[in-house]
Amino acid sequence: PGPGAPARAVSREQSSFSGAALEAGGPPSTYKIGVKKEGIYRLSCSSLPGCPIADYIGLDPATFRLRDKGVEVPLRVLGGQDLSFDLGDVLEFYGQAKVDPFSTLNCAPPTCNGNVYEYADFTDTNVYLLDAPESAGRVRMSTLDGTPGALAAESSFLDTAHAEVNDRFLPLGANDAFYWTPTLTADEVTTGFRDLSLPLPGLASASFTAPVVVRLRGVTSLDPVNPDHRTRLTVNGSGGTITTFDWDGEVIFNHTTSAAQSLLTNPTTLHLEVVAVPGISVDQVLVDYAEISYRRQFQAVTDALAFNFANQAAKFVVQGFSGPGIAAYDISRALPAEPSILEPRLVVNGTAGPRSLTFLAALEGAPT
Repeated sequence: PGPGAPARAVSREQSSFSGAALEAGGPPSTYKIGVKKEGIYRLSCSSLPGCPIADYIGLDPATFRLRDKGVEVPLRVLGGQDLSFDLGDVLEFYGQAKVDPFSTLNCAPPTCNGNVYEYADFTDTNVYLLDAPESAGRVRMSTLDGTPGALAAESSFLDTAHAEVNDRFLPLGANDAFYWTPTLTADEVTTGFRDLSLPLPGLASASFTAPVVVRLRGVTSLDPVNPDHRTRLTVNGSGGTITTFDWDGEVIFNHTTSAAQSLLTNPTTLHLEVVAVPGISVDQVLVDYAEISYRRQFQAVTDALAFNFANQAAKFVVQGFSGPGIAAYDISRALPAEPSILEPRLVVNGTAGPRSLTFLAALEGAPT
């Protein structure tokens, strides 16, 4: 999240650890926790058989430490007031996947004739270390007061739906090297086309013009012809959204259009064409990804919702959960010791309903 757009995550408090892999060292164990997806992770044991951290049962949770990239990160302990981590107690943290550049520059002029890149994005798994040194005073998750006030609740927020499949490896400089098949092909007579379906959960009734972008890669390049690509994009079959662009060569091109929010549906279909043009004997294009930005309701999907909102005093009513036990977290700040690591803060004093949570976010200054 960028400055001025605090991010918040709201989810039901359920003890689970799906999506992470645990690997133990020697006793007392240091556990490697592999995280591949950003979000709240909770670790708990209902019984000793099958407990992934059985040797932590009975230890003082005040000594538990979690580290990422050599930096201690905030941990939340639910239970343990008796100075013992017991069955049913919970360890909670905000996990982030590993993010690397798509490629790095390996050789450049004058050493090489041109820029030579090597692939760099080898894994999404970020490894956290959980251990229990004897000293207490470890880093714990802080809180924010979310007591609802007299403000009217916000009705929607700006969200971006993103669709991407990485099943074709075709490097091009420092750009993302993976693309989404099939390759669209046109010639002087035949137009190639495909439909891209983007789910838009929580589509709000709002007056808004939604930006749309399909990121493309030119596969063919015809030296005698410029431009040698013509693409056309339509949103939900509406003629008013059609845009056509001519562009040239083996490059990355963002094909854009827009649509009124009232034209959008869940899902929305983007119709992409590589248009037949006399004089262009072959025109091949790959899709990298497609995105639609739209106004979205504060409605949970599968018991969770993440959203960005401007840094201002605002009240939120997040609904659509399957039951009680709902928690909200502000994740707009980074740890001072490592800017790439987010600092989660638990929102407290919100008003819980049977399937909703109401809370206030105050205007905040810069961290001190």
